[in-house]
Amino acid sequence: MHSAAAPGMAAQGPGRPRRPLMAEPFTVPWRDTGIPAPEDGVITGRLHDPAVHCGHSASFSPLQAARCLEAARGGDAAAQYMLGLMCCCGQGAAQNFSEALKWLRLAALQGYTAAEYRLGLLYYSGKGTPGRGGADDEAEAAAWIIRAAGKGLPEAENCAGNLFFMGRGVERDYAGALSWYRRVAGHGCAEAANSLAVMHLRGQGVPADCKHAVKWLMKAASMGHSGAEFNMGTAYLSGKGEEHDPAKAAEWFRKAALHGIAEAQYNLACLCLDGTGTMKDFPEALGWMRSAALQGLSEAENGLGAMYEEGCGVMPDTAEARKWYLRAADQGDDDAEYNLGALHERENAGGQGQEQALSWYRKAAGHGCRAAEERLALLS
Repeated sequence: MHSAAAPGMAAQGPGRPRRPLMAEPFTVPWRDTGIPAPEDGVITGRLHDPAVHCGHSASFSPLQAARCLEAARGGDAAAQYMLGLMCCCGQGAAQNFSEALKWLRLAALQGYTAAEYRLGLLYYSGKGTPGRGGADDEAEAAAWIIRAAGKGLPEAENCAGNLFFMGRGVERDYAGALSWYRRVAGHGCAEAANSLAVMHLRGQGVPADCKHAVKWLMKAASMGHSGAEFNMGTAYLSGKGEEHDPAKAAEWFRKAALHGIAEAQYNLACLCLDGTGTMKDFPEALGWMRSAALQGLSEAENGLGAMYEEGCGVMPDTAEARKWYLRAADQGDDDAEYNLGALHERENAGGQGQEQALSWYRKAAGHGCRAAEERLALLS
């Protein structure tokens, strides 16, 4: 992150806040509810929390719920599945994950495909399960999800690809992940198309091929997949798989930003600051930077602090700048740590201010910030 400064902002000593580079091409750290992010940060589809994504939104009267319970007790698989969802989501019945597991399992054992998939998700979440999400539950989850995927359920096919990609409940197998992703992408699954794009870019299970990656990206982005929209922006900005075209990059970042992707909001703010691929517009840059910062993106928190310190699109406000720098520094952002050091150095030359500046520079240098190393060498 420190080999260069962001466009238009050279790394300097006190008096000029630094901004980090834009996110590396083709990476967006998802903040999802159901599964940890892959170790390498690749955008893949997600395994959803079954309590949130229960699959139905209808309200049930007490009479309807009673009839569903009666049918479920009589062995009706569809009723058992619906009762499992009701217990999972707390709609029509009290939320009870153990009961949800019981009814979904009964339906799944009768071969009810949707129940197999939902049962797999419930095992993966560890809610109401014997192993509470441990290795045994992951293996059980994988078995049920793969069973449903084998019957052609698109959601299960995509989840099966995710399981093989990450090695959760099964051995990590990129070839297996590719097989499931290709299958479900053919059914129009945008998440699978995006996952295929990233795997082709990185050479995971296939030879690295940027051009082929962009074809899958375009397919996913055309279906409104926000991660793919961001990825198309980075493809045009970096020139990987597409010609370098900042204007097209800005267009794709804007689409992803409107869909709430913090990294796209941040990148679009940087482009608006510099007039790269779009009109230079400080107020718009401030708006996007704030949106990303409010989502907790440390680069944006630091960038917003820099805009307040410089008075870029807003009246200068050192207190507000410090607040955002501190938020970013709390996440270990070395640029923010450097900026806090520079702020203390400018405000309080000598004495305690100097010691505080040195303290922040040491933290930043410890995280690899070369500019902080240079300030330490000059001040020592």
